[in-house]
Amino acid sequence: MSDPPENPLANRLGSGLTEEMLRSAVEESGYPLQTFVGNVLRDSYSVDEEWAYIDRDSGEVRTMDMHAWKFLFDWNNQPRVRPTVNLLIECKQSDLPYVFFKSDSPQFVFDHPVICGLGHSGIEIATDDSGSTWVLPVINALGLHDHDFQRAPRFSKTFSKCVRKGAKVELSGTDAYSHLILPLVKALSHFRTDSKPPDTAVYFDAHTCIGLGVLDAPMVIATSDKTGTALEFSPWVRIARHDYEGEEGKPNRHHYWVIDIVHKDFLRTYVDSALGPFVNDFGERVLRHTQEIATGRGFASGMEADSWNGLDERLKPKR
Repeated sequence: MSDPPENPLANRLGSGLTEEMLRSAVEESGYPLQTFVGNVLRDSYSVDEEWAYIDRDSGEVRTMDMHAWKFLFDWNNQPRVRPTVNLLIECKQSDLPYVFFKSDSPQFVFDHPVICGLGHSGIEIATDDSGSTWVLPVINALGLHDHDFQRAPRFSKTFSKCVRKGAKVELSGTDAYSHLILPLVKALSHFRTDSKPPDTAVYFDAHTCIGLGVLDAPMVIATSDKTGTALEFSPWVRIARHDYEGEEGKPNRHHYWVIDIVHKDFLRTYVDSALGPFVNDFGERVLRHTQEIATGRGFASGMEADSWNGLDERLKPKR
């Protein structure tokens, strides 16, 4: 262990504690993984480690491993709606695999990623071929619901972590959910509530907020049918978890939280090649449609005929 000249004599390891024991404790703690993730993200993001949030169930202050963010606008030319990407990150390591059970079909979720900081949860769109209006989530109104980032990963609703039981291993869904998914869900919920603007706001933040789990562990997709179970390694899996929240009598109390799980050695590919293009398109489209997003109202021609394709090009401010 390095021992600089200015180190006082009393600053030594106690009796019975060796350098190797200390190094092993550090390496098993998960902090080296957290440091690795932070170093990858700092190439293009600002990073705040040990980010605090309020647990919605207990009301206690808890911490995530990391919050990374990037502004997608020019501070010298303040737009009315300021696009930003926010990553809430939890890191876990294990020598045993995480097993994800593949969904039969991709899980389509209308409000992924979570958009926070706006005065309206969606955009009310009028049209010229119908007297009806369409209220769409911002992601859909910007035409980002079918972006490659939305459809690229494997999808799963259920996953487990392998744990040792004598000479065998078994699956523990409770451990994986409680220590990885649930903290991310609670952090996303806190971020959404905390970023809500006052009713008098004129300028807004459009945070696209993503819950991200980074694993230093084998990631395996399991597909079961009548012939048996097939196993396949996968470095990126998207989890969709149903949640119930809100006060009785209010609409939209049922909600899906979407969490991306990536292997640590796939993280740079995820950030640069998968998330990067989506984030760039999100920022550009928000800046093109600041009035529609800020007011929660817009116009698009031909919505009765096609309310799905090319919305970004068709969306205009409502006159």
